[in-house]
Amino acid sequence: MLTERGTLVVIGGEDGDPLLGIGRQIRAVLLSPFVPQRLVMMYSAEKREDLERLAAMVAEGSVRPQVGATYPLAAAAEAIAALEAGAARGKIVPEVRP
Repeated sequence: MLTERGTLVVIGGEDGDPLLGIGRQIRAVLLSPFVPQRLVMMYSAEKREDLERLAAMVAEGSVRPQVGATYPLAAAAEAIAALEAGAARGKIVPEVRP
């Protein structure tokens, strides 16, 4: 939820936009002057040392992904439908078994 005068930081381009994957962010910035909230985009570059620290935190258990649901690989279409419907709470994880 965003307050009446809050700031929304748009990160990621999961809408599959062909324009560098940032179409959603650009639309938010263009819309921002016409709504009471502030809409901004964020870009970041990954650094090796940051990723190494994150990997260490995951390995020690101080950071864990929030898994909302798991689906067998055979139900991948169902998992994608849940994502598209906005029903995901946490990450959706496919179960791949040998």
